[in-house]
Order: sequence, then C-alpha cells, then structure tokens
Amino acid sequence: MILSLRIGSLIFLNLLTVSLNAQSQWKVFHYESRKANIMSLSPSKVQLNDGYTFFGLSDDFKENIIRKGYAPFLKDTLWKKEINKPLASFLRHLYFNLYSVNVSALKLHVCETKGNCYEYRFKFSKDGYQVPFEWVIDERSKVSKSSYQHNINSGPVFYATIELRNKTSNYQFIVGDAKTFEQSFVKQISRGLFFYELTGKKKNRIKHLSRKKFGDTYPLIQKAEFNPYTGAFNFELEEVDSLKKQGLTLNLIRYFFQKYPFYKEHRVDEFKTLASIDKIISDSSAVFGDKIDRLKETADKLYDGHFYFQKDDKRLLNASSPLILKRINNNIQVVGIRDERLEGKIELGDRICVIEDKLCEKVIDSLSNNYFGNIIQRQELAISHLFEKTVDSSSYDVILEKSDGSKYKVSLMYDKKFPVPKKFVPEHFGFRRLEHSWNYLKINKWDKGDWIKFYNLKDSIQNSDGIIFDLRGNPGGFEIETIKIVSCFLKEPFKYSTQTYSNFQKTYSEKTIIKPNKFLNLSKLKVILLVDNKTACASESFALILKEIQGATVIGTSRTSSSFSTVYSFQLPENINLSANVLSRTYMLSDNKTLEYEGIEPDTMVNINRYSDLYGYEDKVLSAAFKMIDRSIK
Repeated sequence: MILSLRIGSLIFLNLLTVSLNAQSQWKVFHYESRKANIMSLSPSKVQLNDGYTFFGLSDDFKENIIRKGYAPFLKDTLWKKEINKPLASFLRHLYFNLYSVNVSALKLHVCETKGNCYEYRFKFSKDGYQVPFEWVIDERSKVSKSSYQHNINSGPVFYATIELRNKTSNYQFIVGDAKTFEQSFVKQISRGLFFYELTGKKKNRIKHLSRKKFGDTYPLIQKAEFNPYTGAFNFELEEVDSLKKQGLTLNLIRYFFQKYPFYKEHRVDEFKTLASIDKIISDSSAVFGDKIDRLKETADKLYDGHFYFQKDDKRLLNASSPLILKRINNNIQVVGIRDERLEGKIELGDRICVIEDKLCEKVIDSLSNNYFGNIIQRQELAISHLFEKTVDSSSYDVILEKSDGSKYKVSLMYDKKFPVPKKFVPEHFGFRRLEHSWNYLKINKWDKGDWIKFYNLKDSIQNSDGIIFDLRGNPGGFEIETIKIVSCFLKEPFKYSTQTYSNFQKTYSEKTIIKPNKFLNLSKLKVILLVDNKTACASESFALILKEIQGATVIGTSRTSSSFSTVYSFQLPENINLSANVLSRTYMLSDNKTLEYEGIEPDTMVNINRYSDLYGYEDKVLSAAFKMIDRSIK
C-alpha cells in the first residue's frame, strides 16, 4: 500500500510539472473600475452639520464613515447645481448617500449639453439611512421635454426635488455624499497565490497575504487576502494557433480540478476524477466541444454549488410551477397552490404519487442529479423544482392521493406564469417587536447595505433583551455584511476564520480577526437563530459565530446546507466560463471548524408533521422560538 501511494504521488507530481510548464504561457488579468471627471454636488463645508453616521458601500477597505451632512431642501424645494461637462466616451453616474425621514421619493433630473435631458425617480420605503445608490444616465432615462426651464446653450445642470410621504408632517433629508462621475474599466494583472503558482511569473506574485489597515467602517484587525480582487478573472494566451489553444485550455481546466480542495468533504475520489479527466483530454477521437461537455459532466458529479461551468439557464427563464411541494413524513405533499384553477381540485396535504406514468420518487431521483449537496439536499431541491416549467410547455398528468387513501388525476397546465402567494414570500429585513422585549428580523439573503439597514434598527434592538434572526432559505451573499453585524455582539477581538492555500511545497495560512463594532454594542443580547436546509454559506458562518460568541440557540427543521465557500469566476478561451472555489480554503473559529459538507446541527430540531407546521401557516419553527423565550421569562 505504501509503495502504491508513492508511485501514485510520483505520477501526480510529474503531471503537475508538465502542466505548470505549459501553463506559464497564460496571462491572467481582471478589470478594475476607475472614476474620472468627479465633481461633488455638496455645498461648501460651512453648510455641513455634524452628528451623522453615513456608511458607504465601497469595497475599498480604506473607506471611512462620513460624519457630516447637509440639507439641500431646508429653504427651497429645488436642489439645483451646475455640473461639469461629460467626457466623450463614458456614461455619467450620479451617486448619493443620504438620510431621510418622511420622504417617499427623490426625483432627479439632468440636462446635458445639446438639450438632452434625463429623469429618474428613486423610492424610499423606510426612514433612516438609505443604502447608497447610483443613477447611470443612459437612453433609457431620456425624456422628450424637460420639467425645468433650461437654457440649451448653457452647461450641464442637475436638478432634484423630493416627494413627502405625509405633507402635513415634518421631514428630514440629509445628504452625506453626492457626486457625479464617469466610470471606466482598467485592465489589471491578477495577483495571488493561485495565479503565481499557475504562471510562475513575478508579476502575478502577491506581496502581502493579509490586510492590516482599515478605515473605521470595518470592524477588522486583520483579514486574510490571498487574492485581493474578487471579480471575474480572464485567462489569455500568447499568440498560438487554435489547436494549441484548445489543448492548453483543456490542461488549464484539468488544473482547476486538480486544485479543487473539497474532494474529501464531498465524498469524491480525487485520483479517479483526475484520471477520468486525463482520459477525456487524451481522447483523440473526440472533438474539443465534446470534451468540454464531458468535463462539465465531471464538474456536476462534484455536487458542489460553488464549482460549475456556466449553466444554460434558458430553460428557467419565465419558469413557474402551479404547486408548492414539500416532503413531510416521507411523502411528497402539496403545501401551497399557485394556480388558482386547481383550488377545489387539489387539497393541501394531498400526496403526489405518479407523474407522467412514472413513480414520483423515481422522477425526484433523476432530477436530483441537477443539484448540489449530499443526496438528501439534492432531493429536497429537486422536490422544490419538481413541477417547474417554462410558460407554454406541455401539461403534466399527475396522480395524487388523499388522506383517506383515494386517488385522483389532474393535469397541470403551463399557459401562464403562476405567482407565489404573498404569505410564502417573507419581506427581506422584515422587522418587528415581539413580546417579552424581544425582536424578530427576517433576512432572505445578504445584500450590500444590509449592515446599514441593521444600523437603522439600533434603537429598538439596543433597548431589548434578545433578537431572533430568521435565516431560513438564506443562501448567503456578501460575507462582509455578516461580519459587520456579528461584530456588534463581540466583547473583545475574535478569530473569525483561518484561510489556507496549499501547493506541493508549502501550505500558506492567514487569519481574519474581527473586533467589537464601535458603532453598536449588542453584547448583552440573547440570540436565537432559525435555520433550514437552505441556510447556506455566509448565513452558516453567521450562525456559527453567534453560537460561539453569544451562546445563540439554533432552531430548525434540519442541518444547514453545508455549503460554505467563496466562488470566483474564471473566463477561459473559447467562451468557457468556469465558477470555482479553488483559490483558498476557509476554516472557522479557533478550532478550525469546517462548514463544507458539515453544516450546523440545530440545538432544537423541529419535526414538520403536516403542511400547517410550515412557514406561511402556523410556522412551527417560529413557535418553538416563542416557547423558548416564554420558558426563559418564567
């Protein structure tokens, strides 16, 4: 056994050496945005007032908060300013970071030179600090006639007015930052451990593996940063003929598979996978396109939602399902009806038995191969999409069974799109005050600006005993938003994660360390987290950290998704787009926990026994949280 392992390692090393020698021909680059022709819409500094906390959305870790603001509508209903002339080749952007109370909308109007005028209206659904936003002036917002008297021979002019929610009440409209600029994209060499190992070129080498200087917006002491840029990376070859380009591209794809770090977690044999890829690449009887298709199939067999070739989602455009299904007590039951024509024909709780003459479980098993995760997770995803089709698709004949054992047949039609009933669609950042001085916050996904929305709730949350974070169905998103919120619960600096990257010579390791949030202290609050099998990625790290630092109680119907990884986009020759998580591996907390394929087991497991236990009905999971709060009060 030891001898065979050594032989296998030697073969593997030889393949690596050949591969890396060939890859040195690659150039790797990305595009970074640059602002030009910048002009502030703010007045002079004497008109600015203190007492504000404007957070930005920039990815620049040097960014600081803005502590001053001004009120452009304090004495007039019109905000007007002459602005700079645009450059010839770029679109003009207008950026705003503001605070508002009793303002329902901001109406913007710009008249450029030659009499071209443009309008846009931004709506504000809630009071407080608004998530910073941009308006890109293009033909879609062009108007045939200006709302303002504008001299077409003068320079460009910016106009703005506000609309009040209640005209009889006082209002506030404070601007922290407002500017106009034009944006271009500059080609930059990509630096990082992965890229330097791939090309062997000094220009791809990264100088520092962690960042230690931050603006006061970020509650970070140190951040692991093996690849500073997080957008799409482009791979380009020196001038080579088409056949050689295809061969090098295949080898590059093989290299991505070779660097994939989660074979063990996903229960996939790494050696067999790479051997099958070598067989595909060396098949002289297959053309390049067929080889790519077979490599895509190999990627699908990893069942990893963060490693895939560009998927053909045309079939999902305009897709819909007439029913909402869920596995309950090992039966596939109807838990919601989207096509109103089926009401009265199908009862909630009825079981799906046969679909187009095929047993329901057989259809699910086949469909589950299209999804990621372990077999249970794949089947649950397949059930969610079981009857999903595009509009004008052929009908489905389905046999169902009632609770009394009787069976009946219906045809599911796809002549229109079926909306999801509102009771099944929770409001993102839906917040409410509960009994016993607790709060509830539903977070559907992690978007840029969620920290600002959370900060707006600070008065209510600070003056409470606890908070329920509802993360059910939350697939993740921008991790920095979760870090900003988690930091509010810290009493002292905390090791958030360890990032690693390995090659055959060395394993590199750096830590991300967060510190208490100086803008909001919630360290005394109790926390309950609601999860399910679709709670994934950044939501899993959020739950794990709060469980560690705050003793949060996790309540749910199943283990979380077990899918935690940063996905990067790679643009390869021949129009091949690959998304992969090969640039580093992340471990959580001081004991280096792995979330990938492990997930988080709820402290309190809630069994769903009937459709009325689900969200949208009696919500047994949330009820379990309420009961836990009641017991803690008594």
